[in-house]
Amino acid sequence: MLEQGVAGAAWATIIGQGVAMLIALVYLLREKQFTLRIPLSKMGAVSASVLKIGIAPFGLAMSPNISLIMINRFSVSYGGDSAIATYACITYVTSVIYLPFLYCILFSMIYNVLYRFYIWIDS
Repeated sequence: MLEQGVAGAAWATIIGQGVAMLIALVYLLREKQFTLRIPLSKMGAVSASVLKIGIAPFGLAMSPNISLIMINRFSVSYGGDSAIATYACITYVTSVIYLPFLYCILFSMIYNVLYRFYIWIDS
C-alpha cells in the first residue's frame, strides 16, 4: 500500500503495540484498577524480588524470539524478503497443523491429573 516493505510492517507493528499499550494504560488508570504504592525505601528490595521471579519466564519467552531473529537473518542473506515471507507462511501452516495435536495432548494430561486427584480425594 505505502510501498514500505518489511520496514513498513515493522513500524506498523511497533505503532500498533504502542497504541494498544496506551489504551490499556488509560483504561487502567481511569478505572482505578492500577495502583502502585511502594515506598521508596523498599523499592530496591521489591525490584530485586520482581527480577528474581521474572527472569526465568523472560528467558523462556525470549528464546523463541532470539531463534526467530537468527532464522530471519539467515533468510535475508540467502533469499531476501521472499525467503522471510515463505518461512512465515510455512510456520503458520505447521502451527495450524500442530495446534489440534498439542491441545489434545494438553487436555489429556490435565484430565489425567484431575482424574487422579479426584480419585485420591474420594478414597
